[in-house]
Amino acid sequence: MNLKRPTVFVLIALSAFSATLSSAAPWPPKRGDLILGFQATRGLGSDVNLFFNLGPAHEWRDATAASQEAGNLGADLAEAYGKDWFHRKNLWFGAIANFTNRKNDPATHGDPPRTFYLSRPALSPGKSIPWSGLSEMSLGSAATFIGGQYDMLATLTPHASGVAEVLFTDVVNWQNGWTFWNPVDARGQQIAYRRFEGGLQNHFGQTTGTVFLDVQRVTAVSEEAGKPSTQAGTGTVVFYISLNQDGLIRIGVK
Repeated sequence: MNLKRPTVFVLIALSAFSATLSSAAPWPPKRGDLILGFQATRGLGSDVNLFFNLGPAHEWRDATAASQEAGNLGADLAEAYGKDWFHRKNLWFGAIANFTNRKNDPATHGDPPRTFYLSRPALSPGKSIPWSGLSEMSLGSAATFIGGQYDMLATLTPHASGVAEVLFTDVVNWQNGWTFWNPVDARGQQIAYRRFEGGLQNHFGQTTGTVFLDVQRVTAVSEEAGKPSTQAGTGTVVFYISLNQDGLIRIGVK
């Protein structure tokens, strides 16, 4: 009786599961794709930003599954920021997406022009502070800035895991890196992308085994009732991102 064949099948199945777990959306990110960025504000890795493409933001907006695995960055985070990366309060991450800065463009996938998907720190899904008071002009300016970041990311070659990095010594690309557009000082987060006061990141070094970001949809114009966002310049949580101590990313509805 051959007992080896079932073992081979199990190993193949486990390999397929692992590949799905660590796979990223295609690189480079396109306008409208949700960019996940990381920075250390001091110590090991403060000279490197990591980026990961989570794919089209509108697809996560429309997802119905309570929670889906979106990748595992544990090895990349440990290499860049040390094996204790999850316990570091000076390690930050956030997410952002935008499709266009042109105010007269048609809606794209149900999003009016200058719509943003912006993360906010949350202790648990859906518990973040809403973005508010963002004008159409400020969203247009921020969309121009992130357009430069999308262009920069297109010049990078990602690792096999789908993670791409920008080093401080790469002076030109660093000027469109995560640290540049998401400044943090001794007081905490400052204005992200020169328009988003209070910043869009969360940090690690917390007591729980999972760190959360809410992702809020912010439109530049008011929409009719029934849409995810009805008041211009105000954020509505449409999904959340979680990252645990093993580096596993999950995205789910609030």
